[in-house]
Amino acid sequence: MEHPHVAILSNGCCTSALPPDRFTTVTIHESLEGLPALNLDLVLIEFDDPAVAFAQAERIQHELPAVAVVLCGPPLDSGTMAKAMRAGIREVVTDPGPGELEEALDRSLARRQRLKEAQTGPFPRPQGKVIVVHSPKGGAGKSTLAANLAYRLRETGAGPVALLDLSLHGGDLDLMLGARTNATWADLAESELFGIDEIESALMPCANGLRLLAAPSLSEEGDRVDAKVVERALTLMRERYAFIVIDTAAVLSEPILKAMDLADQVLVPLPMTLPALRQVQRGLSLWAKLGIPASRLSLAAWSASDEISQAEAEKVLQARITFPIPHDPTGIEDAMNAGEALIRLQPRGAFAKAIARIADAFSDRPTPEHGGQGRFQWLWKQISQQVRRNDDVSTQKA
Repeated sequence: MEHPHVAILSNGCCTSALPPDRFTTVTIHESLEGLPALNLDLVLIEFDDPAVAFAQAERIQHELPAVAVVLCGPPLDSGTMAKAMRAGIREVVTDPGPGELEEALDRSLARRQRLKEAQTGPFPRPQGKVIVVHSPKGGAGKSTLAANLAYRLRETGAGPVALLDLSLHGGDLDLMLGARTNATWADLAESELFGIDEIESALMPCANGLRLLAAPSLSEEGDRVDAKVVERALTLMRERYAFIVIDTAAVLSEPILKAMDLADQVLVPLPMTLPALRQVQRGLSLWAKLGIPASRLSLAAWSASDEISQAEAEKVLQARITFPIPHDPTGIEDAMNAGEALIRLQPRGAFAKAIARIADAFSDRPTPEHGGQGRFQWLWKQISQQVRRNDDVSTQKA
């Protein structure tokens, strides 16, 4: 198999980290004139001066739009990183450790291949599904539910999954999941014309292939993110991600309302307490007035034996609770302290099973990808799941 062709615009700062047995490389200095004749897959720009590197990257992307670009050099501050995103740079690697530069090149080449296939494929890609997790009650477990649902959807193998932290004035999903923040919503908002490559650069990799877009690190930066930014991001991401799960703040803002308006499903976590019931009751009334269809809403109740019953809650809300969830405050706290999702720490626990039921309900639908043999495999999966459920019921009765 032929290795990818990589041109290295070198000042010597990163070349030693690039494995020679993986890539066919050519090193150039300063002049970009000969690049079109090299039949390149990727250009690696090693830099000391970010401004010079950005100008070189913009020129390459203008003249060779099919060629991936990766920058490698010293660490950048958040403002300079935002400028890199606005320049359309896919990957910026700073002080790479063992294998990090190779991984960045692989990601860029994979994106290049996906774009090529999307442009030349005979069939349109199915649109991804947007799931918003929102409750007007603070402390309702929105972040816990969103993070664990996103992980479970990724585990199903249905396709790539992104988790977005739209709690713009204090969201901490990156801390919960132990992810390192490179860029946030605020960086995307710096440019009105950001594209999917800028979004990909802002997304942080988490365990199991999940990608996270973090909330701004400073509360005041959240004001930069308006409804237009959210709409553009979701429109672009639907083309690439099978599922987009969005965590939100309790206070209904224009960006959150836009996300709910665009969502396929809105999952509402509900602590079984009187204050929470009152807040959700008011929320249901408000959402109806704002045009959010009740058919998109699913209530997920945190159940506990000494609290209000499901029947009593449904009577108060005049709405059905779709998903009961076992309340495990100790397990949730342990997971947060470990920087992990609870379903990854306790994959066979009652909470993980409840999350799996929610994920199955939101993803259990045939799509254009299920045509032909794929549709048969999907149908067989449904039959097998029903057989297992019947077996479980029989065992319990016995």
